[in-house]
Amino acid sequence: MPISNLSDGTLFVLSAKDTDKNDAREAVDDLKRNGANLIGTVMTKVPGFMSRHYYGYGYGDRNER
Repeated sequence: MPISNLSDGTLFVLSAKDTDKNDAREAVDDLKRNGANLIGTVMTKVPGFMSRHYYGYGYGDRNER
C-alpha cells in the first residue's frame, strides 16, 4: 500500500531544473490512480527570471542578522 493512502494529504515536490515535465505528469497520475489526496505542489530550483512570476514566502526580517 502506498504511504500516501495512510496520510491526510500528499505534497508533490519537484525540481524545476531537474524534473522532466512528462515524468512529473506521470508521477501525479500515479499518485491520483493510487488514491492519494494531492493537496499541493512545491517547485524547487526555480531560476531567478521565473521566480518573479510566482508567489514567495519568507520568514523573519532580512535586516535582523
